[in-house]
Amino acid sequence: MKRLAQHLGFLAIACVVAAPSVARADVILMGSDYFETVPSTFFLPLTQPPFNLPSGNLAGMTIGPGSTDTIVRRQSDCMISMISPGDSCTIPIEMVALSLVSVHTPLVVLRESPTLQSFGQMTIISDGGGSGGTFNSFFDIFFELSIDGGMNFMPGPPIQLQSTGSAWTTQPQGIIVPGLVGDGDANLHVNPGVCPGLYLGMPCFDFFVVGNVTEVHPFLGQHTARSAVPEPGTLALCGGAFWLLARRRVRPQG
Repeated sequence: MKRLAQHLGFLAIACVVAAPSVARADVILMGSDYFETVPSTFFLPLTQPPFNLPSGNLAGMTIGPGSTDTIVRRQSDCMISMISPGDSCTIPIEMVALSLVSVHTPLVVLRESPTLQSFGQMTIISDGGGSGGTFNSFFDIFFELSIDGGMNFMPGPPIQLQSTGSAWTTQPQGIIVPGLVGDGDANLHVNPGVCPGLYLGMPCFDFFVVGNVTEVHPFLGQHTARSAVPEPGTLALCGGAFWLLARRRVRPQG
């Protein structure tokens, strides 16, 4: 009996040693990304009659916070192992604001539709370093065009913009819009580093874009943006109050 117990003990130890290790699961919290448009943004139909504008013809028209003219919302949390290279998750996203103006005439204005939602997907990929990686994304964007400085808008056909290989990090970049966990308007969530509720005990992180993101439609245009920055003298903004103002400015009636 003693010898049998010894054999069972050795077997139990061997099973523990041989058991495959379980990769750490991390959570990237849902939230919003605030961008400013940079040069090399263009919409090819504007180079055609009746507009005949030069290429590279669009710039951001700031709606805030800070220098923001484009807002993307990540609509769900992402479960990923940030210490496992190549581990990934795919989440739904929505472009909730886009405000562009011609660099040649302020009469030509483009915005994201106030009545149609511009949905897409994002695949977030870990580089294994524990704090970032790359992401791919696409949007089906419904936009509207004005040729009288924003007094009247006409709908344009939906276009799909795609980006690949853009960089992300858990380290704060650009403007900070704080909020509690679960606040989809925030990009920096106030939490102790451990997720509450459903993810209790799992590490929680926020998501920030590094450098430029270039979204392309091969025949219609290109939108290049980077993380928005605060206005001079402004360090942070409260997400909820400003979001109401931004939505009013981006989605006017009529």
